[in-house]
Amino acid sequence: MKKGKIIDERGFLFGKISVVDILAVALVIALGLMLYVRFFAGDEAGGSVSSTGKVQIEYVVKVNSVRELHRDTLQPGDMIYDGELGPLLGTVKEVTAEPASTLATFQDGHIAAVPMEGYYDLYVTVTAESTVSAGGYYLGGSIELTKNIGLQLTTRYDTMSGTVVSVG
Repeated sequence: MKKGKIIDERGFLFGKISVVDILAVALVIALGLMLYVRFFAGDEAGGSVSSTGKVQIEYVVKVNSVRELHRDTLQPGDMIYDGELGPLLGTVKEVTAEPASTLATFQDGHIAAVPMEGYYDLYVTVTAESTVSAGGYYLGGSIELTKNIGLQLTTRYDTMSGTVVSVG
């Protein structure tokens, strides 16, 4: 071994420590640090968030193009769940319906919205008890309620998919 050589021909640092071993230890330390930040650090480090308690909120879900039957099964007072076994999303406060429309291309090439006979767009106003955490609303402890999130609304009688259009 020559004096002054940092890494020898066998891959050892100063002839004693393997470079591969050093990289493996550095990787384990980095993974440990990432796990600590993810699960144990506070808000400022991007870790777990603290809850400020439960509040009553109201949000509106738009359900596109449903038949008259679906419109009539959703009534004020119905409890709504996320899917069949999901958490409670709240209670229906109000349901408003408007005729649904779709885009159609005509023979002359122009595109226009035309009504879909027998179909409706529903606006379902829901009241729910929500957890407020890090400035966001959480339903059932796991669903972050934000604008444009898709939800599967399940009642005792029906299931339909919609998109949250307003929260507050």
